[in-house]
Amino acid sequence: MGAACSLTSDLTQILQKKPALASFAVDLLDLYLCLWECYMIKSAGKIRLEEERRFLQDSNQWLVGENEKLQECCNNQELLLWDRRQAFDSIHQGIIGTLQNSDRRYCHINEVQ
Repeated sequence: MGAACSLTSDLTQILQKKPALASFAVDLLDLYLCLWECYMIKSAGKIRLEEERRFLQDSNQWLVGENEKLQECCNNQELLLWDRRQAFDSIHQGIIGTLQNSDRRYCHINEVQ
């Protein structure tokens, strides 16, 4: 605000001393107002982008945390499935072995008779 008052005071003094410079003073004031408007728009955009950056950074941190939780859950499920697969394979091999032994006994009994 101080710069605007200073500019207005300076322009007033110039116009009082040299009224012929009025059109240049108006052009200068228009240019100043245009630059001020651009500055305000850029400043507002910068503030908005900074808020958006903070929001995205917070969202990213949350997503990283959720990803870590999901990764841990997946790893636990993978271990559980691996254990169950090992148990299944063990039971499967036991059944196969039992069936093969019973088949051999049956064949052996038939050969003896």
